[in-house]
Amino acid sequence: MRLYYKDITGLIKEPYRSRGRDYFDKRKVQIISVNESQAKSKVVGSNVYRVTLKHDGPLLSGTCSCPAFVYYGPCKHMAATGFALVALDRKEYRSSARPDEQTLFERFY
Repeated sequence: MRLYYKDITGLIKEPYRSRGRDYFDKRKVQIISVNESQAKSKVVGSNVYRVTLKHDGPLLSGTCSCPAFVYYGPCKHMAATGFALVALDRKEYRSSARPDEQTLFERFY
């Protein structure tokens, strides 16, 4: 799935986009799978959240398991995933700095 910054800015508004960039910069994103039209990730926040982004032609949409998504729509976790996908396409992506902690966290919660 090829993603551009304009796709992220079109879907996710401030301040969520900036917060998502911060999460990405701190390596809190672990991409799980990517195909031509969909990507799935885990993002470490106050919990571990599951994100799905879908590209349907020119439209980008998605979901997140965080409570903010339920109430407000596209969230910082989705933005962080978007930034990770842009970096992945540029061969600049580095997975979460703490994948083992994610696994432990998920095991207990």
